[in-house]
Amino acid sequence: MTAITPAPLQHATITVGTTAQTLFTTPVGVRRALVVIRNNDSSKTIYVGDGTVTASGTTQGIAIPAASTIQLEFTSGTAISVIASGASTSVSFLWTAGN
Repeated sequence: MTAITPAPLQHATITVGTTAQTLFTTPVGVRRALVVIRNNDSSKTIYVGDGTVTASGTTQGIAIPAASTIQLEFTSGTAISVIASGASTSVSFLWTAGN
């Protein structure tokens, strides 16, 4: 029987503001990555999407309310961006990848 080596679990916490920034890019060559994103703020909403994500209008991303967490799965080379409804919003994320 061959032992299975688990994929490494990685995490980070960043401060997000009212300008979209890249949160995470799935490494090229990874078939899929599971990403958990946590909005650490007690009052502001964050929005997740592609590089054009905004906090309102037609390019508004997926809303993550204050003190909430979501789990998403992405394919190789996918860039995930985030923006907040106000300045200095703490966002944590962790991810693991599988082939």
